[in-house]
Amino acid sequence: MHSAPSVTYPVGRSRFLALLLLSLWLAGAGVAGLWWRAPGGQGWRLALVLAALLLAAGLAWRFWRSLAALALCWDGHSWRLRAGAPDMAAPELAGRLSVQLDLQRHLLLCLHGRPEDGRPAQLWLWAEAKADPARWHALRCAVYSRAMTDPRTGPDAGAVPP
Repeated sequence: MHSAPSVTYPVGRSRFLALLLLSLWLAGAGVAGLWWRAPGGQGWRLALVLAALLLAAGLAWRFWRSLAALALCWDGHSWRLRAGAPDMAAPELAGRLSVQLDLQRHLLLCLHGRPEDGRPAQLWLWAEAKADPARWHALRCAVYSRAMTDPRTGPDAGAVPP
């Protein structure tokens, strides 16, 4: 079995993600508006829905603003996240990557790792094909592949080949 090739891919904010978050929020606001117009739609429940809408807007904005321009690197064995530009002073983070949402041309990823301070970290990353079309296929292959293992220490260590 062959492993996916090494790849470095830019991740971060995008206009598509901003529009997606805004569309989801507007859909929720539209439903709240329809509920308000319905008979009996006023009262403490409506106040709670409006508070939830404000909270959702704040969280979506915070999430989008937290996405920095970074580079996601796959070397065939592990995932690393490093600063996207050489002048950025961001520590590297290595860990396990999981796909949370796959829209074919857009990926929502989560990197589970431990930074230098030793505390567990979970970083959400957004990747899209137009950021680097030439390497998009390599990234998708790497995201869905397993890391290479040493045959002497892997899960089938000691097994006799057929």
